[in-house]
Amino acid sequence: MKQSTTRRSVVAAALVSPLAAATLASARAQEATPAATDAEAIVRAFYEPFNTGDTSVYDTILAEDWADHPLGMGQQPGRAGFPPVIEMFRAIFPDLHLTNDDVIVCGDKATVRSTITATHSGGDLFGIPASGKPLQFMAIDIHRLENGQIAETWHIEDFLSVLFQLGAVISSGEAAATPTG
Repeated sequence: MKQSTTRRSVVAAALVSPLAAATLASARAQEATPAATDAEAIVRAFYEPFNTGDTSVYDTILAEDWADHPLGMGQQPGRAGFPPVIEMFRAIFPDLHLTNDDVIVCGDKATVRSTITATHSGGDLFGIPASGKPLQFMAIDIHRLENGQIAETWHIEDFLSVLFQLGAVISSGEAAATPTG
């Protein structure tokens, strides 16, 4: 009788251990993923420096090894590589204003659709000198959150419409867009 009880205990422990480990891993993953309202607040904070120029929030909301896909022209990888991007955008577009039109949170990801309005008055953009022209374009970003920070971002901006709004003529085989005057 003793051997049968011990055998049952061993079999029960063997069956429960993987389940317990999976449950524990799931609980840890849930703790590491911010609640939807927290995730929304974190990703909304990501965009504030575009409007204010104050990039200090990135020390809190971006993981140190944050991956940005694709990196911008001259952008260095990681958290430290992003403040210069904000500085560049705000230099080219001193009155830049970014609005989050939609924020959709699902699990550890948040998708954001934004509208950017600005005047091209501060410097060259894609080789086009400051034109003084007002611009409006959209961007869509997907952020992956981990441990309460943005760990990875994929983004696409409608820079083709920016070129058209600046009056650029794009010809097949040319390396750079040229304004039409």
